[in-house]
Amino acid sequence: MKTTAVIPAHNESMNITDVVSGCKKYVDSVIVVDDGSKDNTATLAEKAGATVVKHLQNGGYGRALTYGIKNAMELGADVIITIDGDGQHNPAEIPKFLKAFELFNTDIVSGSRFLGNFIASQTHRRLGIKLLTMLPYLLCGLHMSDIQCGFRAYKRRVFEEINPTDFGMGFSVEVPIRAKGKGFTFIEVPVAVKYNKEVKLSGSFKHGSSVLYAIMKHWWDTFILQKYG
Repeated sequence: MKTTAVIPAHNESMNITDVVSGCKKYVDSVIVVDDGSKDNTATLAEKAGATVVKHLQNGGYGRALTYGIKNAMELGADVIITIDGDGQHNPAEIPKFLKAFELFNTDIVSGSRFLGNFIASQTHRRLGIKLLTMLPYLLCGLHMSDIQCGFRAYKRRVFEEINPTDFGMGFSVEVPIRAKGKGFTFIEVPVAVKYNKEVKLSGSFKHGSSVLYAIMKHWWDTFILQKYG
């Protein structure tokens, strides 16, 4: 399988070289989407060996991933791995995602911070993620322990049938909810996480509210409108 890592990055000059170099050890190609950075993220990513897609203005996490995934498919990727550009994920864990495809014949392998070492996270962040992860299970039977983890691997056919529309942080919940509606299969693997900065409670609430809205919207569109609309 041809594998491509897609890395969204915004002002990540401190981390992007290590992330790209780490990914290149385990995948065939790396795409960095420089989402309106004001620093030298793009230059450093290219020097590290990535193909860089540069947006002049910041368009959001989901937009960056959508464009990166589109480019990966154009390059012929069979498996697309998404990993954040801020260094919170360890590229050395990529092989466990690829091994899961071999062992379980699944469509999506998602990292779970709750199956791994999540002790670095704040209590309110942990609680918020757990609560938001429970909601899709109650609404549509999507059984995941961590629905917001950005470290994932997808078979190409997932994005041949799903064209994400959420350009913000809601991307992380849109894809699994819509994939569930399409009958794609999931498996989770434990991943470690390292946060470089703490998030204020007000920031967590704003983020959580946007993700909650995305969950309700994509559940409604996928499981209610398509069935009864």
